[in-house]
Amino acid sequence: MGNGEKIGAAEYLDRLFEVIREEAHANPEFAARLIRATGGEVTFPEKDKAVLLNPLDIAAREGAEGVVDQYASLDASTLRRVLKTHNLATPVDVRTRSKEDLLNMLAQRACERVASRSSIKSD
Repeated sequence: MGNGEKIGAAEYLDRLFEVIREEAHANPEFAARLIRATGGEVTFPEKDKAVLLNPLDIAAREGAEGVVDQYASLDASTLRRVLKTHNLATPVDVRTRSKEDLLNMLAQRACERVASRSSIKSD
């Protein structure tokens, strides 16, 4: 394509969408962004939840109960990673906490962050 080769619109689009498909298979975050951008609703494998779910987005849409529901299937070490990744806790905060404590912390802190952002916007 880049070397002056002329192709039809359908073939061009086939090549473009193949690249997008390949990237979506290799990169679940990219796939999730595409799905959100197009308003789609799909399920992703359990192993990708920690990477794909954003507790702040869930808290804004569904509240604390939604956060708990979405993250309940994850283990304690993954919950620790989610809390730290989203700057909702420090390593010290999560060090000796049980899965239930971590899940509650995630829900509470995500909702608090969303509430603080909402109050900043309305000021």
